[in-house]
Order: sequence, then C-alpha cells, then structure tokens
Amino acid sequence: MKKRYRQILQEALDKGIVSLPTVLDYDFEDIKDVYRAVKINDEKTEIDNSDFIPQAEIDLIRSRSDFDESNIENYGTSFFLDEEVLDIAVKLPRRNKKKAKGVIISEDGPTTKPDFKSHFMCFLYEDTILVDRFEVI
Repeated sequence: MKKRYRQILQEALDKGIVSLPTVLDYDFEDIKDVYRAVKINDEKTEIDNSDFIPQAEIDLIRSRSDFDESNIENYGTSFFLDEEVLDIAVKLPRRNKKKAKGVIISEDGPTTKPDFKSHFMCFLYEDTILVDRFEVI
C-alpha cells in the first residue's frame, strides 16, 4: 500500500505544484542523533508535533510574499546530523529556540542525502509522529 504524505505536500504533489527530488532514500537504517531546532518559551515549555511541521504548513511563512510554493524544500522537515552545524544555521542559542535530538526511521518518510553541511530533509508521511522520539538537549 502506498503511503500518503502530509496533507499539504500530498495536495501540492497531486496538483503538480511540486515534485519530489529524484534521489530519495526510502529504505534506510534508523538515523540516530539527528538534531532540529524547536520552539520553547514561557508559554510552550515542551516540544510537540508543531515542532516538526515543514514551512509550507506554517501560515505566517506561507502567507509571505517571498514564499515559493513550487520549491519542494518548503514541504520537507529539516534535520541536521551535526549539532554544531545546526547551531550555526539556526543561530543558536536564541531566546525562544532550543535543540532537540532524536531518531528518524524509514517509516517516517523518505529523506534526502545529507549535504556537506550535514543538513537533510525528511518528507513526512501523513500519520508520522516524531515528538516521542525527540528530547530537548
């Protein structure tokens, strides 16, 4: 049975707005010790599912005039293999941002290959829940 992607990505694929990268890894060993920036502040003291949504699902970003709905990277969730590279890329530490560390498994969705900066994208399937496999560090 073919898995469906998160709704906004699946709709963009179905409408031909975007297409998935030609090189994706669908069947990979668990990727341990991956890092992602998450939002933590006085009101939101723990990570939740909202910390793993792609830019295309964030209304504030999607409504900006410079948002490119035809860029597939806006539909993937970013992760880093190198904690220091994440710090530089996201300009950590920041007041409302923390780092989370966790595991990505092939059942979450296909991934791009990490580039020279350790960054990679995961195109999440519809019912993927990552929060249980990540912790703030």
